[in-house]
Amino acid sequence: MNKKILAGFILFFLLIVSLFLYLIFYFFIMDKPVIFNTSLDPNHMKFDNIDVVFVYDDLQWDETTIKNLCYSEDINSMQSVVDWFGEESKRYNKSFSPKLKCFENPIKLPKDITKSKGKICLKGGCETQPLDSEKVILYIRNNVEGVTNDNILQIIYLVSESEQFYNNAIQSYFTSFIFVKKNSGSPFGLYGYSGETVAHEITHIFGANDKYIEGSYAPCCKADPITGKEYLGEDIMCHRKIDSDGICTGIELDELKISEETAREIGWIPIV
Repeated sequence: MNKKILAGFILFFLLIVSLFLYLIFYFFIMDKPVIFNTSLDPNHMKFDNIDVVFVYDDLQWDETTIKNLCYSEDINSMQSVVDWFGEESKRYNKSFSPKLKCFENPIKLPKDITKSKGKICLKGGCETQPLDSEKVILYIRNNVEGVTNDNILQIIYLVSESEQFYNNAIQSYFTSFIFVKKNSGSPFGLYGYSGETVAHEITHIFGANDKYIEGSYAPCCKADPITGKEYLGEDIMCHRKIDSDGICTGIELDELKISEETAREIGWIPIV
């Protein structure tokens, strides 16, 4: 047989084998990509559920803590956050009343994910995150049975004492990330967790912008670029007030609201 023909036959055979192996890898081994319903407009808040998933790597979650965080009557519980959104939506003649769906069995993340650090970039520069948020989201949405792509996903990650973190929302994945550390003096014994923090991050998913100023002293909130007036401290996107010493302090969820400025950003009232 002609050597060129033989070489061509071998090359063709190798290409067929490579394609076959790739198809096996794609369909049976590799995680499938998350397919989101692109017709779902987050500004209109057409979500059925808020799926809450608890994740960890070394420090294990406590079963009682998870149940209290989800369903207790405490103002910081996830149920209180859902109820708060429902009441705020009524003020704007909207109906936002998703059901709370807590996955009470915490998820231990694989080592290849926990070793993969992420980054979050703020005005002062970029900081390392304990996790690559996108990898965690894809892992949960692809591997945790019952998590639905068309729902809001709230991930609460228990980190070690030494790690630094920034909470964040990823609008394109309808996902909010809250990082917590064990601390007996905080709500549910978790430093970094509060009802207003969760509500703030979820409102980011719908298109709202931050209205607070980094730092401890007044002013606590940014100024409206149109009117020049400082945004309300009671707005969920600022959630800060000045105490008697002139220091900016947090405001609990039951004292907060969605201001008209934020309502415009999330599509509850028309932009004027």
